Amino acid sequence: MTITGLTIAHWVDGRMTEVWFAYDLLTVYQQLTGWDPRDAGNPALVDTLNRYIAALDAGDVATALSFYTDDFQYADLATGLRSEGRDAMDPILRGWFDQIHDLRVEVRSTVVSGTTAVVEWTVTGTAAADFPEPLPHRSGDRVILPYLAVIEFTEQLEIRKETNYVDASALRQPVS
Repeated sequence: MTITGLTIAHWVDGRMTEVWFAYDLLTVYQQLTGWDPRDAGNPALVDTLNRYIAALDAGDVATALSFYTDDFQYADLATGLRSEGRDAMDPILRGWFDQIHDLRVEVRSTVVSGTTAVVEWTVTGTAAADFPEPLPHRSGDRVILPYLAVIEFTEQLEIRKETNYVDASALRQPVS
């Protein structure tokens, strides 16, 4: 398997002090799953997905929550954050919007197959306060978090599960 990526290293006095990695996560997903990019997907699901992303981008927590099933499952594998149930997501989403001022969700690419969507998106904004350890973001820092989300829908086009993957090194890098 070939994985395309970019590595940036910061050197001080002949020693590497920091390193950043960026990978084309959608290509990695394609190689791991055998996904065919010619799959046209499900137009109704794509519409639902776009409305969900628009709610997140607008900071509309109530509308975003309305897309989830009662037994919705959430996992952010980089931070270890997990929750079950629509109601459990309310404080998580509100926390994101309280923690990151001017939060925006920018979609780079989307793949839909059956009732599953894979979305490559970036969350950007400005840290409203110091982030909890081990994240280095301090109040006023620019936040850029590249994610790959696997979102599973029911046949009724409700979101039953969302698993987020992020380059963990991106979580540890403040942007000035």
